[in-house]
Amino acid sequence: MFLNHFQGELNQSRLVILLNIDKSNVTRVCEIMEDKGWIKRFKSENDKRCHQVFLTKKGKNLANKLEHSSNEFLQLILDQIPEQKHDELINLLELINQTAFHYKMSKHTK
Repeated sequence: MFLNHFQGELNQSRLVILLNIDKSNVTRVCEIMEDKGWIKRFKSENDKRCHQVFLTKKGKNLANKLEHSSNEFLQLILDQIPEQKHDELINLLELINQTAFHYKMSKHTK
């Protein structure tokens, strides 16, 4: 699902940072996803040590299905929360997301 939001390419090193998981786990997951035909990996033309990661058509279809299912599930949960609390919930979730992102980025720039 994550790769579906990137147009074109993303390299494995960037995935390590964005997903906050170690390089060996990213490599292992990419190998599994490639074996299943969900992604393609190519050595970067600029840096042969890096692999660029692309979703295949099969991967995009799966990502779209997962995103649709996830959205349906989240809507079921949201339907159980009083409507007058939705804006408050969204604001808090955005704050958590921003805080986590800045924390993660600050760890990788030290």
